[in-house]
Amino acid sequence: MLFGKVKFLGRSGIIYSEGKRNLSLLSEMLAGDDFDLVIYLSRASHWEDGTPLSAEDKARIQANIAEELKSSRIDWN
Repeated sequence: MLFGKVKFLGRSGIIYSEGKRNLSLLSEMLAGDDFDLVIYLSRASHWEDGTPLSAEDKARIQANIAEELKSSRIDWN
């Protein structure tokens, strides 16, 4: 079940929201033999309101983004 909202900002950014909290994530589209999407979740350390991200937060965010991509028929492993 998806508990967060994912908004893609073109080729190089994602805004992830849970309730009233937002998180800006760096991402980039890569082109080669296949197209790939790299999301730099490891670089995120705080929600935009200054609340630190826990390891549990990051795991939940990753799972929610993966679910959103899957529901959009985008494979992200």
